[in-house]
Amino acid sequence: MNGPQAAREGSLATRLQARFAALPIRGKLVVMMSAVIVLITGVLLVHYPRRERQLAREALDLKATALAQLVAQAARVGVEFEDPVSVEGVLSNLRSDPDFVRAIVWSADHEPFAAVPEGAARGVEPPAAVGLSEQLEAGGLLRTLVPVRGPNGDVLATLELGLDLARIRADATRGILATVGLALAILVFGLVAAFRIGRMLSRPVVRALDALEAVAAGDLETEVVVEGDDELGRMSAALRRVMDTLRGLTGEIAAVCAAVRNGDLAVRGDAARFEGGFGAVVGAVNDVVESLEASHHAIEDEHERAQAFLADLGQVIEALAAGDLTVRMSGAYDERFDRVKDALNQSIDRLDQAFSEVKAAADQVAAGSGEINKGSRALAEGASDQAGGLQQVTSSVQDLATRTRQNTEH
Repeated sequence: MNGPQAAREGSLATRLQARFAALPIRGKLVVMMSAVIVLITGVLLVHYPRRERQLAREALDLKATALAQLVAQAARVGVEFEDPVSVEGVLSNLRSDPDFVRAIVWSADHEPFAAVPEGAARGVEPPAAVGLSEQLEAGGLLRTLVPVRGPNGDVLATLELGLDLARIRADATRGILATVGLALAILVFGLVAAFRIGRMLSRPVVRALDALEAVAAGDLETEVVVEGDDELGRMSAALRRVMDTLRGLTGEIAAVCAAVRNGDLAVRGDAARFEGGFGAVVGAVNDVVESLEASHHAIEDEHERAQAFLADLGQVIEALAAGDLTVRMSGAYDERFDRVKDALNQSIDRLDQAFSEVKAAADQVAAGSGEINKGSRALAEGASDQAGGLQQVTSSVQDLATRTRQNTEH
């Protein structure tokens, strides 16, 4: 086989294998069962007719040999005493056999000694040697040659018995036809049975596949039909249990989720109702709800602490707004709120200290302002006196200037 031919055959086998793999289960079953039935039918058609012909021929050979030996022993006396009439009488007993055609006793010199029916030896070739023991097929006859022996075992003549092969061939043909008919009937019945069995076996599988596809699409309401107690029936029953479990599981989880949406964090799923991984799923949902509940309680506690902190802070801020710097936050809080409390108290302390310092400075400023007022009044009085003196001096200077001007004129 050359390379290209092997590649083509390999490619063909690959394509056939791919097409077979693409068939549905029913198609695969039908193809496989049909192949087995065709193989059995082919074996019957090839082997059985050949075996039938072989068995028929073997039976005819045994029959011819046995008859020839019996007739040869019965005709021994007539041959020994050279009485062809008695020998022909013995040979005539073979006429009742349905396969009988002729019987000839050949003498030692290859001449016909006796023959039944009369003239049967005409045109027949004598044996090649006296005393031969063989079977030949010629002209539609089975020629059986056996020696006719005397009392001492010496060969007196040769008996030739001719039996017709047509009957056994006709029987074989009828057997072959019957075998062919039986094989065809088996083939047709087998193909019908293969189709029906394939359909019967594939129907639960197809239903189970439809149910699984529905589950994959989220539809858990598909009903699985259980038929029989065989493996396929048990598979369908197991699939139904899985569907029931999934429906129960989704219902349990949906109930817990609905309760959580409504604010009820005390509801838990019944994990003991389910087995294996399904129970683990419900347990995981319960763990999540417990975590949510713990977080909710923590948030509530934090809210209460925040409310207390804000209330305390509001009181302090209201006091500050009223000018009361003696108020302080004194509640016990966690680290975050405690830092705010300490910072606010420190701020109020610093603000109080600053206001105290400002007040002391204001008092000092007020005292200094009084002294300044007294000095200002004294200075103002001295300035008034000086202003009067200056006015007198000014009047004197004006008088002096007038006199001087008058003196100058005169």
